[in-house]
Amino acid sequence: MSETIKRIGLSIGLIIICSALLLWSDRHNYHNSSKLIPKVSNITSIAVLQLNSSPVVQDINMGIFNMLEAKGFVDGGNLAVKIYNPENDLPTANLMAQKIISGNYRVAISITTLMLQTLANANRSSHVTHVFGGVTSPVISGVGINALDSLDKPAYLTGIGTMPPVKEIFKIAKQLNPKLEKVGVVWNTAEINSEFATKQAREISTELGITLIEAPIEQTKDIREAAQSLVARGIDAIWTGGDATVNTNIHALIEVANTAKIPLFSNYYGHSKEGGLFDYGSDYNEVGKQVGVIIADILNGKDPSTIAVQNYTPEKVILNEQVRKSLRDRWVFTPDLYKKAQLIIDETSKVNSNTTEISSLTKTLSINIDPNKHYKIGLAYFAPEPGIDSVLAGLNAKLKLLGLEEGKNLSFKTMHAQGEIAQISTLGQVLDSSDVDAILTLTTPVLQGVGMMAKHKPVVFTYVTDPIAAGAGTSFTEHLPNLTGIGSFPPIDDMLTVTQKVLPKIHKIGTLYNPSEVNSVKVASVMRDLCKQKGLELIEAPINTTADAVQAAQSLAAQNVEAILSVSDNTMYQALDAITNVATKNHIPVVLDQPEFISHEALMVVGVDYKESGTSAAEPLAQILTGTNPASIPFRNVSKKVILLNDKVAKNLNIVFPDEVRGMVK
Repeated sequence: MSETIKRIGLSIGLIIICSALLLWSDRHNYHNSSKLIPKVSNITSIAVLQLNSSPVVQDINMGIFNMLEAKGFVDGGNLAVKIYNPENDLPTANLMAQKIISGNYRVAISITTLMLQTLANANRSSHVTHVFGGVTSPVISGVGINALDSLDKPAYLTGIGTMPPVKEIFKIAKQLNPKLEKVGVVWNTAEINSEFATKQAREISTELGITLIEAPIEQTKDIREAAQSLVARGIDAIWTGGDATVNTNIHALIEVANTAKIPLFSNYYGHSKEGGLFDYGSDYNEVGKQVGVIIADILNGKDPSTIAVQNYTPEKVILNEQVRKSLRDRWVFTPDLYKKAQLIIDETSKVNSNTTEISSLTKTLSINIDPNKHYKIGLAYFAPEPGIDSVLAGLNAKLKLLGLEEGKNLSFKTMHAQGEIAQISTLGQVLDSSDVDAILTLTTPVLQGVGMMAKHKPVVFTYVTDPIAAGAGTSFTEHLPNLTGIGSFPPIDDMLTVTQKVLPKIHKIGTLYNPSEVNSVKVASVMRDLCKQKGLELIEAPINTTADAVQAAQSLAAQNVEAILSVSDNTMYQALDAITNVATKNHIPVVLDQPEFISHEALMVVGVDYKESGTSAAEPLAQILTGTNPASIPFRNVSKKVILLNDKVAKNLNIVFPDEVRGMVK
């Protein structure tokens, strides 16, 4: 008996010793796992029902799980995530929803309006905790949510709505192309989210004088044919606002638009990477993060009945310069839109973040920036056009180098006259009586109507041909005490010289300009004198508004001019496409003085690098913002010459650029 007890005791002792050794050897794993799982000790299962694998859905997913991980919930650690993806097949989605509801998941997540409806319908009696995202309007989705920012909803259901900025994108489109008349939309009438967005599009189109032409579809295979029908009906652009069916085959829609050389603008971020003109929509990664916050709160014990459904639309913009330059009609990105853009696709298809290269801007001034002050600049210009964009690119780059960065310690109050001289004085009155610290004027008419009329604010100007001719002073050192700035007189002599080298038999040239613009009058006067010296006949055609441009260009053609040259006229550039259209039909080359317009059927550009003009304006602007009297800062002339050649136009006109001229390109 005693021997048996001894044997049992020995066995128990060995078991205790082995257990202790095992626990001791595993001590590191124990401590590490406790660090990985700070919130819960057990694995929590959640399910995601997503309509498809589109970039928008993937962005939302990424945002959700990045946020969950930041909150301590890691898939493969303390979290088990099951993704259900029917790839646009609704019968399959219904079966998946039933499986989720019966699957003992702690939280069920749906992405897109269709999946919200599908999962909510399957969950009517089970009341599994349900969180949603990527939904246009939760209130109209028919799942029992009666109001935003309210608890008037099913207790087990909550999430984030993201209404697309439909009305805003139409206003932007009209601003980029004031002649926009017809916009087409392809949409699935079975999608309630798309119906909501299209209704908003109808309302804003009526308000803006745009005709919205609709092409309903049922399946993705219908998209291309529907888009082609819209093109046949004479649309100027295509818009898409959030239709899930269309987004799954957006390439077909974009291909039709590109073939017709009309733009596609979208409320879904990312379509411009595929060939759209611009996207103005929501950052769905940020939307996903907000959904992730809600899920983490619920996993940590918060009652979903206490979480109101909210709308969250974080703005995100992408611009495609390559597409813009290929369009049939003239579309011009505004400075405001450039500033908002997170991504810009340039002419070479390179995708750039919206940060300006400043490596060449090495010279700095000793300017005392107040770290506690937010500086405000009133920006006024004639009308949106690429030259303005170049000026602002150089300006913002140098301001950043000087310690003034938009979005941090600097903001702009931006206004333009929509190409109408009569509206300029209104801009001046508004800005001069506002809370801005200084006014920046671009173009000569705005210098005269805003800068020279300002009584309360200091002014800096640039993108101006000749400030003395404009009346801003009698010399570069003796000028109006409230302003200073940068003049950039175009290289007219070089323009005529290069034109004669390219067209050695030329005798008669034409130009057209607005006699109300003193900058144009001054340049035309210089051109007139130089033409006499060079044995050239100059034919001048006046235009008072852009509406006069076609008739003026036709009159030059009727007088057999052999080339049309520009004289830095703002009105002419606003009507440039109409002018080059007349010139092309009559086989007349066009020579410009603004490099930003080389792609508008110009033979060549002999002009000014206006980005450099903007760069140069940053210094006096920063000085004035920090207390320097503009009367003490002399005017400067900055005219960095640029020569560009358009081989495509030359080929069409049977013109060969001499090697000497090609060597001048810069």
